[in-house]
Amino acid sequence: MSYKNILYVSQFRDSSGYASAARSYVKAVDAYLQTSNDNINFKIYTIPIEHTNSLSVFEKQLLLKYELREEDIDTFIRDEYTIIWHMPSTMPLVAPNFVQA
Repeated sequence: MSYKNILYVSQFRDSSGYASAARSYVKAVDAYLQTSNDNINFKIYTIPIEHTNSLSVFEKQLLLKYELREEDIDTFIRDEYTIIWHMPSTMPLVAPNFVQA
């Protein structure tokens, strides 16, 4: 069985507008994946700019469900994947916590 690998990169754990929208999109993707027969390997990668305690328990659980752990990145990118970048394009230049490979 072949999977389509999708990696969604955003500030999921921030209180910014980008983060709020990104969490909403993850909720929508999760709802779709729950009812779909598509073979999609959906993962998210958080680039933290700030940390907020205002996430609901549901949001925290949803993020944990899809978050790509640092130790799994190399394995994930071995196969073809699509990346969704949902942040300002300059984020790697200004993000203090951005990890560059």
